[in-house]
Amino acid sequence: GDVIDQARDLHPAYDNRAHPDKVCLRFLSRWQKQVFAEALTRYPDLDGTEVTVTMPLADFEAGYALTLPLAIEDGHVQIGNHRTPFTLIPWANRFDPQPMYCGYVKGLTLFLCGKASDWTGATEIVLRVTEIPATLTTDTDTLILPESAENAVVTALAEFMARRRTRSGGGELPDPQAAERDANEARRFWLDNLWNLSSANVTRIREVW
Repeated sequence: GDVIDQARDLHPAYDNRAHPDKVCLRFLSRWQKQVFAEALTRYPDLDGTEVTVTMPLADFEAGYALTLPLAIEDGHVQIGNHRTPFTLIPWANRFDPQPMYCGYVKGLTLFLCGKASDWTGATEIVLRVTEIPATLTTDTDTLILPESAENAVVTALAEFMARRRTRSGGGELPDPQAAERDANEARRFWLDNLWNLSSANVTRIREVW
């Protein structure tokens, strides 16, 4: 609701009669899903939740059903009091030589490599998963994007309303080209800042003697 109000502030033609809240919410849902996926390619640590897979699986061959993951960043296997890395490999490489404790995703199902007996002693697998943002349905919903994206979201919605070329009553129509320039600049500025966050990460190379 705050995003919609801020976008309406940019031009008198962006009123609720010409651009109902439901229309704006549907646009914001589509825009957020698209831009969120793009942002993750620049800064994978932007968002993530933990999904715990209890071991042993009820049916090892059937795998474990995931709920609409957008990306799986990393994970670990809990064995007693110790954690060991869980490696996610491409489906096409499932028959290649593999590291210990790995798996692959096919469709929306996580399959573990090897045999069920290879996972004896494992009590759980914890995955850090980024899920597709939920569809916005009311003006009290919260966008998953951080506050740093506020201007990019507001100007994107303003451009959408400008391109609809509708108005209630008289007055000058908004300029869709100017709105597009503002939206592109704000989006580019935010995404470029994500590169800056990523570049601050420290990388260490371990020497082998």
